Amino acid sequence: MEDYKHKGTARITSRGIVFMNLYYSCGRAIREQWYETAAFNGSRAVEVRFNSVDLTTILIMLGKEEVELATVLTRKETSGSKLEKYFESIQKLKVLRNQIRKEQSH
Repeated sequence: MEDYKHKGTARITSRGIVFMNLYYSCGRAIREQWYETAAFNGSRAVEVRFNSVDLTTILIMLGKEEVELATVLTRKETSGSKLEKYFESIQKLKVLRNQIRKEQSH
């Protein structure tokens, strides 16, 4: 952790973990559906630690002793990949949720 000396704030959004205009992801975020939650409830801030020389990974600080390593997503990885399909499905779920809410309010 000594390589990750600097502190910062990232945002967990429906499209990934955004820090310094880069998008990151990690297994825990996918397992715990952080992106779906952000799609429905809005983005949220999270403290991170980073190495100013190498931004390929960041540490997400989840608690006093709980840390998750997130890796930067490259354009090649996100363009036309499973991740894009994943985000498309999130958008479809949002539309469906809004339709259900409208039907319930009538």
